Amino acid sequence: MSIKTKITGWYALTLLLLALCLIVSVIRVERQGAKDASKSYLLEAVSEAAEMVDVTDQGAQVDEDLSLRNGEAYIFIYEDTGELVAGQYPASIREESPLHDRAMRRVTDSKGEDWYVYDRQYEFKDEDRTVWIRGMIPSTAGNGSYRKMVKNIQMMIPILILIALLGGYFLTHRALQPVRDVIRTAEQITEDGDLTRRIDPGKGKDEIQHLASSFNSMFDKLEANLAREKQFTSNAAHELRTPISVILSQSEYALEDEEYREAGLAVINREAQNMRSLVGKLLILARGDTGRLDMEREDVDLSMLCEDVAEQQIPLAEDKEVLILYDVEPGIHVNGDETMLIQIMLNLLSNALKYGKVPGGTIRIRLESDGPDAVLSVTDDGKGIEPSKLDRLWNRFDRLDAEETEEYSSGLGLSIVKTLVQAHNGKVWAESTLGEGSSFYVKIPKMKSAY
Repeated sequence: MSIKTKITGWYALTLLLLALCLIVSVIRVERQGAKDASKSYLLEAVSEAAEMVDVTDQGAQVDEDLSLRNGEAYIFIYEDTGELVAGQYPASIREESPLHDRAMRRVTDSKGEDWYVYDRQYEFKDEDRTVWIRGMIPSTAGNGSYRKMVKNIQMMIPILILIALLGGYFLTHRALQPVRDVIRTAEQITEDGDLTRRIDPGKGKDEIQHLASSFNSMFDKLEANLAREKQFTSNAAHELRTPISVILSQSEYALEDEEYREAGLAVINREAQNMRSLVGKLLILARGDTGRLDMEREDVDLSMLCEDVAEQQIPLAEDKEVLILYDVEPGIHVNGDETMLIQIMLNLLSNALKYGKVPGGTIRIRLESDGPDAVLSVTDDGKGIEPSKLDRLWNRFDRLDAEETEEYSSGLGLSIVKTLVQAHNGKVWAESTLGEGSSFYVKIPKMKSAY
């Protein structure tokens, strides 16, 4: 069964149950009303009969205009001795019951039908005598309107069911229109692979419109991710093509010229090293995208690690006549992968050495606590980065100033930094001023025991 069929069925059933509950309540009220109407009619018939009865020396005298069968009510006149003067009981009433003044009672005849009986004693002071007037009426006497109503209800129930079904179908058909749009759009995307298609959520802010908007957002992300993956694949292929072409050409020269063989092997080795480095970086990014980075988390003394990495890079910086200064707050611990944390620092220092002021530049490393987080910053005094290009820093294969440096750069260093920082539940950002330099910041949660 489709969702529309299920909702329509449940809606119709619920509406029908509510209608039946209402009908049962009305029937009960109407039935009680019919009983009350029978009793009221009986009281009125007895009262009218009393006006047509008189008492003489010969006993109770009944006016000839008195009808002892007032509609469905039976009237009986008794002497004060209990002798029946006028009236005849129905055949189903086997015996007379005792007289009880102003008592409304219910008796059952031989057919099992209920009757209301009402007795009233009237005193005639002039004659110093009394007369009893009894009225009887079937309990179902007032059920005419009740039966008619029940019959009408029986006729209305099929109509109510039809209305409930049609109403439920209309409401669910209209409410589920965005769902059908989602299905249709998903099928079209499956057929032609066009992720530019979108669902019209329509007007309103209900759950269905929210679902349609969520699917549109998902399609936006899928389209952006697919475009990014296509660009990433294209760039990766381009980056790998260069070292492969060099390796092939150098190997051909080496095979043809023995004197060039040693130089060619050196070039081949260098390009193979670059290609291995590039493949390793691509693997890190790919695993980071899928959330499958192999992390060996442990308690890492980030302060000591930062000092060690800075000390190791000082000789390389001195070769470029660059000064490395570091200010590290002691005792900062994080729960992380030591190898990845080292790679984060090395990539940031390598970036600063590559694009900072050379020679005569200064690189400043700072590690400090910021509440529950550890904040690492690497600052250079290079030419800086235009504000419009800051967001591009983290793009893969995007080398903003590659033409100004002779060093090989894959354009993946900062992308890897971002991936590794996010794997540590942290965040990374950059600040820069043209002509003064750039600062790169990494914020990672500290170990709980350390604060």
